[in-house]
Amino acid sequence: MTYIVNPLKSGKKCSSHFRAALVAGGLAVLTIYPGACKQQINVETPAPTPTRQVVWTSADGMRHTNIPDSKERWFDGEVLEYNIATKGEGIDIVFVGDGFNKKEMEVNGVFETTAKDLAELFLKMPIVRDYREYFNIYILMRVFPKSGIDNMFSGGYRGLGSRLNEFDKLITAMPQVGAGKEDKLTFVCIGNGWAGGYMVKEKYPCISLQYTNLEKNTPYLVAHELFGHAFTMLGDLYITTDDLNTREDIKKYWTPSIDPVKEAPKWEWGCNYFVATWSDEAWQKFVNAPGNSKYAGNESKYTQFLKGRYIWQNRYAKNFMTANSSLQSDTFDRFLAYRRIKTLAGEEYSVPDFLAVDQQYINLTDWYEYLGVANWKYTYPPPIYGEPSPYSDWDDDI
Repeated sequence: MTYIVNPLKSGKKCSSHFRAALVAGGLAVLTIYPGACKQQINVETPAPTPTRQVVWTSADGMRHTNIPDSKERWFDGEVLEYNIATKGEGIDIVFVGDGFNKKEMEVNGVFETTAKDLAELFLKMPIVRDYREYFNIYILMRVFPKSGIDNMFSGGYRGLGSRLNEFDKLITAMPQVGAGKEDKLTFVCIGNGWAGGYMVKEKYPCISLQYTNLEKNTPYLVAHELFGHAFTMLGDLYITTDDLNTREDIKKYWTPSIDPVKEAPKWEWGCNYFVATWSDEAWQKFVNAPGNSKYAGNESKYTQFLKGRYIWQNRYAKNFMTANSSLQSDTFDRFLAYRRIKTLAGEEYSVPDFLAVDQQYINLTDWYEYLGVANWKYTYPPPIYGEPSPYSDWDDDI
């Protein structure tokens, strides 16, 4: 592009000294064409740097509308906005990684892509998929010095408890969330290299989804732990002393035994479950039940994380959170999910409104196919449990 300018004068002579400037993000090359005291300047700028048109914030809270190719990786406290609510007050779901190193934290890399995989899986859950526009899903960045979790069971309840304070500081600093919105927040930690999932009870629901080849049914893990426990507030169906006395199919169950429900949760967000405590008496009755003698030598397997702790139990619905791999859900379970969405979004809910949406789920026979998760898999193959991380060459020396 050519511009006509009036250059600076030095006496009767025109100066041809011009300072290069940044134009459109690139260095402008200035070519001077003499012409008395009026000169032409030809400004040549490099081709624009390709960008990804997504919104993210840096650790200082500055908002950006694209990610330039020059940005190679993510840093602590940066936030990628994956799904932004267009209805209601916005329901915040925050994903963060545990044990992902600098190589895995590259832009478009292992962690970012894995978090998107799991976020999209959550958005395919029953009822959630019908109210996708109510959710804010953020991917919060945290870089660890090494790839993988040595022992997720160390330092607190299943490991995550010892790191919640650190994650909480990053969450509170997020400009998208900040203090005072914890009642609308669900926190999802992706554990790099371990299988399974679990829920911990803090000031907001905290869920751990483990990323490894041992987890063969991630859609069910997300349905059970994230959608069921953390978001909808459903509890497990642990065996009670009443069950031991009345249920004929008790020998089919392996879940631990607990006392009958004794108290409601002290957490305001725990709206759909009760808490109960471990019962040695109930456990012994379970072991003594016909066909259950094999459990007598395996008590530690079932008690190491449960004995002496509070255990979740459903307050209402009965069949969604059973210990199997089905995504089939109960109508009332789905109503509780619908009610939570509408409540957190600041909107009124009604049974007729729910039933109009829920008709699609009545009498479904193949939930995986209907929800579009029948052949679901991670974009990046998960690490092989017990083997060194393929990204360990990029670990820091610590």
